Amino acid sequence: PNTEDGDRWVAYAYLGFRTSVYNDRWCTYLSPGMHEIGHNLRLRHSGDSELEYGDQSGMMGFSYEEDNAPIMCFNAAKNYELGWFSDCVTEVTNLA
Repeated sequence: PNTEDGDRWVAYAYLGFRTSVYNDRWCTYLSPGMHEIGHNLRLRHSGDSELEYGDQSGMMGFSYEEDNAPIMCFNAAKNYELGWFSDCVTEVTNLA
């Protein structure tokens, strides 16, 4: 939707729902699309209590106002949470 406060919001989606909504200005950018689809896949933001979007190692952090960048996906922690590449996971137990 195009609104007068369009500069104050980028997009939103709810965890586990199929719908993602984008500001007209941001709807063509790669990172907000990936970020909101992450919410549809039940992923939460990457960051901490001080900086909710602070972890920029994957798409669940800050969104970039770029057409074809950044070239990244969800980070390792989010891939693990999704169960992707589960055949490549090794769990280590501290025996000390």
